[in-house]
Amino acid sequence: MKKFLYIIIFLLAINQAYTQEDTLKKVKTHRNPKVAVILSTVAPGTGQIYNRKYWKTPIIWGGFVPIVYNVDKFHKEYKKYYYDISLFDIDSLGQYYLINPNDTTLSGIYDVSKLKTSLNENRRSRDLFAFAGIIFWTLNIIDAYVDAELSNFDVSEDLSVNIYPSVNNFMGQNYFSVNMKFNFKYDQIKKSSFF
Repeated sequence: MKKFLYIIIFLLAINQAYTQEDTLKKVKTHRNPKVAVILSTVAPGTGQIYNRKYWKTPIIWGGFVPIVYNVDKFHKEYKKYYYDISLFDIDSLGQYYLINPNDTTLSGIYDVSKLKTSLNENRRSRDLFAFAGIIFWTLNIIDAYVDAELSNFDVSEDLSVNIYPSVNNFMGQNYFSVNMKFNFKYDQIKKSSFF
């Protein structure tokens, strides 16, 4: 019986807490775009955290994972083929020969032209992924800036567009036209004191 009484008192207390009116007015804070850009430049995704768009951060971090992985993979392959080419030398007839024929570190390709082709393909792939990373990083910074700029954008019901027909007089002749009227409500927005 005591447990039942405690449960009833607890539920009544919760109900009382939720039925009280909120006396604090919610103040919309404006995010500083400079701070968002600086944060996203230093570490991708932190500008989105600053803008309170938390769901974007894992997407950004997840986008960098394959880029960093592939840059690292192709760079390791590039270094391997570069080392293999360094094991060859040119004789007086312009022919390549292996400096140390007993070297076991060679990747199995003994044709220098194939080694150079593999070297160039891996360098190209590494550079393309590095360029994709730069583009992705830039898009991350732009997204943080736009989110910060639009943090004070009013999307309430106070925005309206009225379309109505009208008759206009131009040089003594009447013309029918369609007019549009835009209504905006501007509220004072409290600036963030982060910086």
